[in-house]
Amino acid sequence: MAFSRNQRQVSMSVLQSCAGVNLPKEKVGLGDAYGANLTKELYNKPELSDVVLRVGKNDYHVHKFLLAHFSDVMKTMLMETRWGDAQKHIVELTETDEAAAVFDSFLRFMYCGQIEVNIDTAIPILALADKYNVKSLKSVCSDYMEKEIFHYCNVRAALLWWQRANSYNSVSLDSDCFDLIVLSLDEAIASPEWQYLDIDQMCAILETSQSIVSGEYFLYEAVEKWLQSTGECENLRERVERVLPLIRFSSMTPEEIKRVEQSSFYEQFKIKFMPHLYEAFKQLALKDHHRGRGEGSKFHLLKMPRCYTGPPGDQFKSQSSYAQGAISFESFSTIVELSKKSLFNVVTSSCKVLYRHCPKNASMNEFDFATEPRVN
Repeated sequence: MAFSRNQRQVSMSVLQSCAGVNLPKEKVGLGDAYGANLTKELYNKPELSDVVLRVGKNDYHVHKFLLAHFSDVMKTMLMETRWGDAQKHIVELTETDEAAAVFDSFLRFMYCGQIEVNIDTAIPILALADKYNVKSLKSVCSDYMEKEIFHYCNVRAALLWWQRANSYNSVSLDSDCFDLIVLSLDEAIASPEWQYLDIDQMCAILETSQSIVSGEYFLYEAVEKWLQSTGECENLRERVERVLPLIRFSSMTPEEIKRVEQSSFYEQFKIKFMPHLYEAFKQLALKDHHRGRGEGSKFHLLKMPRCYTGPPGDQFKSQSSYAQGAISFESFSTIVELSKKSLFNVVTSSCKVLYRHCPKNASMNEFDFATEPRVN
């Protein structure tokens, strides 16, 4: 159909009058999946890459622009001329064996935005993300680890990650793992990772009164097995000297202390044991003496017991107000704080927390709490 000159002029004037109107817009195309699939297809293709990263015996064909987008460290290393690697087609990187094993996954994340991670690979992947400052991957790993600790209460993961938390100065991870371990000490002891704790970590566990465990003798047996796994005699002697003062022997029954004395491990380090067992028997005798005179409230333990969830034994008959494993308000506050992170089910799965007593007109820090075995 042909239009006259006037008709064409009218049409143009209508279009011009609409130019200032905000007409609805729609984004059309192949969608985000197209971009993700495209970059995924580019990964490790020799004919398309502009640089090769060599880690051990493996070569990875990658793209400078993409790595530079995710990592400022990679950007500096691969694109700034003041660095010798920027002039090379093959760049050799030195990584630990653990990091080298997950390096392919680390690179793939920058190409497709996803990564498979488990409790064994989380630390080396996080270490790579930290080393090369890939912030998005650090966030993904941190979220995964927090979920394992706070939501699933994965004690094995906490033990494994606690041993490595200091390797990249993660104070929050160190603290979170420790909190879960001491609140689930029975499960931690049963884990294979228990044997791989170092001496400083074991001492940290034994020093706190906030731990929840079946009993002191149960904990002592686990520590003895850990000590015997050391191997070297000199190293073992040093460990025994550091660990024994931290065992609460006075929270054991006389029968349990006798079992300690009858063990071959005691005979091996008898001189080291004797002052601690002497003090424990002295404490037990003094408790019975004060209780016999009706003055149990005047007696105070040198070391506050941990929170014991095992069945009451003779030691509970002779102990003072801490008989059922009392928790000071300080440690109870810690548990309440942890409950905000979904850790409270660690406590309630094995025991319940109750008020032991509340002195008249007491201030908040004078409250006393205790645990009892949970009855299903």
